[in-house]
Amino acid sequence: FDNDTFDSDNRVVFDLVPWPVLEHPFALQDELICWPEIEGFFEAGIHVKGITYEQLKTLISDTQRRFHPDRWSSR
Repeated sequence: FDNDTFDSDNRVVFDLVPWPVLEHPFALQDELICWPEIEGFFEAGIHVKGITYEQLKTLISDTQRRFHPDRWSSR
């Protein structure tokens, strides 16, 4: 997803986006893409056994870049 280029022939669709929520992708619905669900995703990351602070920090940083409005406007 992060390296794909989207245009009129290759459109981004809801199912291709790696939404940062805990819901399983097959059960995900657009109303579950909301701030409390996203916060829950990152809060759960704090409790993942074996994840380091640096790994969590990288995940948050990568996700911020992935969903930044400037990036989406260029796609």
